[in-house]
Amino acid sequence: MSRDGKRVEPVEKKDALLVPANVQYTRDAKRGFYFLRGELRYWKLGVPATKVLLARTGNIFARWSDDEKEIRFADNQQRELYGIDPEAGTMRQITSLFTPTAEQNNKMKEELKKEQTELFDFLKKRKADRDTALARQRRDSIASPFVTPLKNTERMAGLDVPTGAKYVTYLVSVPRADTTATIYVDYVTESGFAEQRTARPKVGDAQAQNRLAIVKADPYAIPDSVKITWADTSGFGKAVNTTQYQWNKQGTRLVAEFLSMDFKDRWIALIDPATGKRIKELQHDHDDAWFGGATTGGQGGPTFFQFLPDGETLAVTSETDGWAHLYLVSMDGTKKQVTKGDWEIRSIGLSRDGTKWFIGAGMQHPNELHLYSMPVMGGELTRLDRTGEGEVTPRLTPDEKALAFLYASPRALTDIYLQPLDAAGKPTRVTQGGMDSF
Repeated sequence: MSRDGKRVEPVEKKDALLVPANVQYTRDAKRGFYFLRGELRYWKLGVPATKVLLARTGNIFARWSDDEKEIRFADNQQRELYGIDPEAGTMRQITSLFTPTAEQNNKMKEELKKEQTELFDFLKKRKADRDTALARQRRDSIASPFVTPLKNTERMAGLDVPTGAKYVTYLVSVPRADTTATIYVDYVTESGFAEQRTARPKVGDAQAQNRLAIVKADPYAIPDSVKITWADTSGFGKAVNTTQYQWNKQGTRLVAEFLSMDFKDRWIALIDPATGKRIKELQHDHDDAWFGGATTGGQGGPTFFQFLPDGETLAVTSETDGWAHLYLVSMDGTKKQVTKGDWEIRSIGLSRDGTKWFIGAGMQHPNELHLYSMPVMGGELTRLDRTGEGEVTPRLTPDEKALAFLYASPRALTDIYLQPLDAAGKPTRVTQGGMDSF
C-alpha cells in the first residue's frame, strides 16, 4: 500500500513473513531488535542489513537493559537472565539458578550446634579452618553469574538486575497443592466417545501467592550461602499478592504493588532492598467491588505505574476520584493529580524523550477513543488524531513524529490512516473499507 493510498499491490507470503513485529527500539529510536522466525536480529540506523545475534528454537521475550547497552532475556523456563552486547555480538550469563537443599527448621538442633562449638576448642578451630578455606576459595575464584535461590516447588517470574547491579529481584510463587482441578466431559471428540478432561481450578478456589525476592548481587558468593530477603507483606490487615515491582533507571529506588487476595485493596509501596521493609506507602486504592479499568487493575491485572526520568517521581493511575486518572507521587508520599474529569484513561505511555505522555481516552463520550498528548508533569491535553467522532487505535512511528492508526465511526468502516504530528498535519486515508481490495 502506497502512502497516499492510491496503489495497492499483493505481497507474497514469503515476503510478508519477513516483516518484523514488536520491534524494541532504544529511546533515541536509532537502534532496535526483534525476534523473528527463530532469530534475534539487531538493527542500527544507517546500517543496511540487520545482524543476527542469536538463532534458536522457541521464542525469546527480550528487552533493553536500563542503560540500553545490552539486550536481555530470561531462559531456562524464565529462571536465568542473559545479556547480549549487540555491537560486539557477545553473550554473557547474568544470573544462575540454584536449588538449595531442604532446610531443616529445628531451633533446638541449631542451639545445640552453637553450644557444642562454644564448649570444645577443637570444634572452634575446625570451624575457623573451614571459614578460612571458604574465604580463600572466594578470594581465588573468578566472577560468576549472580546466584538466585529457588526451591523445586517454587516458580519464578520477572527476573531483573537493576542499574548498578547491587541486587537481583524476582517474583516467587508456590502452586497451591490443595486446589481441585475442574473436571468436565467433552462429548465432541475425534474418537466418537465422550472423554473426561480437566481444566484450571474454579475462580473461588485458593490461589497461589507471589512474593518479591531480593538477593544481593555477589559474583563471588558461594551458592549455598546466598540468602533471600523477602519484601515485607505484613501489616496490611489481610493476605496480599505481590503483582509487580519496578526499579527506577538509576537502580536506587524499588517499588512494588500488593493486591489483596479478595481483590478489594491495592497498595504501591517504596521498598528498602537491603531489608525488604516497606519504607513508604505511595498509593492505596480500595473498591468494595473488584477493581476494573484498562489501567487500574481490571480483572486482577496490574495497575499502570512508571518512574519518571528523574527516578524520584512515580506516575500511577488510580480511581481515587471515581475515574481512572494519572497521579504523580514523590518518594516522600506527596501526591499530585494531573488529569481530571468525567472520563477515564484507557491507555497511557511515556514518550521516548520522557517529556510528555501519550494518553488514549474518550473525553467526549465513553464510546469514543482518541489519542492525546500532555506534558510529563501535567498541563493541557492536546488531541493528536484529527478525525471526527469515533474510535482510534494508534501506532506511533519509532521517532514519534508521525502516527498510523485505525479509525472507525458509526457511519464508516475501519480504515488505516497516516498523519504527521506537526501542527499542520492532516490524516491521509490509505484504505477504503467496503471496496473489492479490502
